[in-house]
Amino acid sequence: MTFLLRLRRLSSEKFLFLKANSTHTAILIFARTPEEEAKHKQWVAGSYEANIAFSRKLTEHTFKLSQRTELPIYLINSDEQRGDSFGDRFSHAIEEVFSYGFEHVVAVGNDTTGLQTQDLLNASKAVQNGKMVLGPSHDGGIYLLGISQSQYCRKAISSVRWESSLVWRDLQKFSKECHIPVSTLHLKADLDNSSDFKCFLRQGGNSLNLGQTLLKISLTHTYYDFDLPLLTLQRCVGQSSLRAPPMVA
Repeated sequence: MTFLLRLRRLSSEKFLFLKANSTHTAILIFARTPEEEAKHKQWVAGSYEANIAFSRKLTEHTFKLSQRTELPIYLINSDEQRGDSFGDRFSHAIEEVFSYGFEHVVAVGNDTTGLQTQDLLNASKAVQNGKMVLGPSHDGGIYLLGISQSQYCRKAISSVRWESSLVWRDLQKFSKECHIPVSTLHLKADLDNSSDFKCFLRQGGNSLNLGQTLLKISLTHTYYDFDLPLLTLQRCVGQSSLRAPPMVA
């Protein structure tokens, strides 16, 4: 994932090229490092190595979607974030992108498998039209925040009850109190644990390149316990890759 980290450490020549050819909007991918993410999320139960691989693949997928927008992209992971709380770290990351001369930021995580390039483009257009953009998650959080520097307030962003089911409610309250119009994207699900992953596969994720890759990672490190047709699994990973619990004599 070295190529991702280099995006943030742009040379002055590269930054000027991006700035001159952008719409003054940048995409911020705000995420943990794969090693840190693997300590907090168990997509594959009991396998630290598999969860590292999961995190890397999800970040790579988010980057590729972002790249198709042709907007500048900044990855700020947990090694480079500043602050004691999620709100502080997120605020500092947004402010850092603003400090590079951008007027608008579209911030996303790396764990929303339903995210599409069009969502990022829609958010970019909305923030340029003076709206704050919220992409709501099923759990009461958000998967995307689009905000302009003229709307931004560190105290308000830091005080949101992040990593809870109240994030959406707090941001709606902030927008109403500050009279900021909001554009709401489609509701999507985050991929936070093994149950979310299995749900993603059952709902058709196994037919996507991302789903097949994640399934391969999982089945390389764990036993077959997915509620999916065996033929589907064989198509994704090959028959010889499937493992079953050992036979007991």
